[in-house]
Order: sequence, then structure tokens, then C-alpha cells
Amino acid sequence: MAYPEAIGTLRGSVFWAILFFIMLITLGLDSTYGGLEAIITGILDEFPKLQRRRELFVLGLIVYCFIGGLATTTYGGFYVLNLLDQHGAPISLLFIVCVEGVALCWFYGHKRFSADVKKMLGFAPGPYWQICWTFISPVFLMRFMKISQPEELPPHVEVLPLELLGSGAGKADGVEDNQQQEPTAV
Repeated sequence: MAYPEAIGTLRGSVFWAILFFIMLITLGLDSTYGGLEAIITGILDEFPKLQRRRELFVLGLIVYCFIGGLATTTYGGFYVLNLLDQHGAPISLLFIVCVEGVALCWFYGHKRFSADVKKMLGFAPGPYWQICWTFISPVFLMRFMKISQPEELPPHVEVLPLELLGSGAGKADGVEDNQQQEPTAV
């Protein structure tokens, strides 16, 4: 059963539908604010001179994100989103997490990291966690990266019929819907 069918069977279905979509909007905004705040904090910590003009920096970052997101609002936006979802996010996220784990446990050291955790929590993590951080997690992450790599084929893109592109786009060449253009001899 799909969501519209389930909501349609409830009493006060309009109220529940509105409540559900308000929840989705607030969840999306919360995730966006959290991600942007992490980026803003990291950049402002690295470049303290930007701290004086924080509002302008935040405005510039939001405008940059807005312009970057405009491609997903066009007729081909589904294809851009699908391309990013299938070929951009999975591999890069797994790679970043794997590199962070290796850097933390192999370069910083699992003993130093365990001492830091002990300072924060009051107890040191056991040997199971140290082995997982150092060996098991990087091996699994590298394996997942290998599995999730796309095939060497180019991404599949369907061509939309002209009728879906807009009310007049299919008639731009002067041919009506039920007419075929007669070939002309030159």
C-alpha cells in the first residue's frame, strides 16, 4: 500500500497529509542546517579572518548551494539527481570514511585515540573496539567501495517524449500531433 492510499483511508486524511509533509519539510531543513553549520564552522575555524564577516560568508555559501541545486529543478533534474545518487555519493562517502578511519587509527594511533576516549567518557574502549577501528572497519569499507563501484558503462539516460517537455514544445516544428510531415523532393 502506498502512502496516498494509506492516508486516504484515515479519518481527517487532509490533516494527516499536511502534518506528514510539514514533518518532511522540517526534517529536510534540519538536515540542511546541520550540514551547512558543519561546513561553516570548519571553514571559519580554518580561516579566522572570515569570522568578522560571518553573515556575508554564510550568505555566499547559501547562494552557492542554491545555484548548485538549480540543475535539479529543471526538466532534466531527475537525471542529474539520479546521476549524483548512483555515481557520486556512495563511492566518495565510503572513501572519505575509510581514509578518516585509517588516518585516525594508523597515523594518530589507536592507543592515543583510546586515551582520548577515556578522557571524555571516563573509561577506555576495550580491545574489541580497537581491533575493529584498526583492522576490520577499513577492510570492510574497502570491500564495500569495490562492490559499489559502477560498471564501466556510461549512465543510462532515457529520452523524454516531446509531449512531456511542455505544452508547445512538441509543435515547435509546425507539425500537429496526428499529422506526419510529408517528405518533399528537391
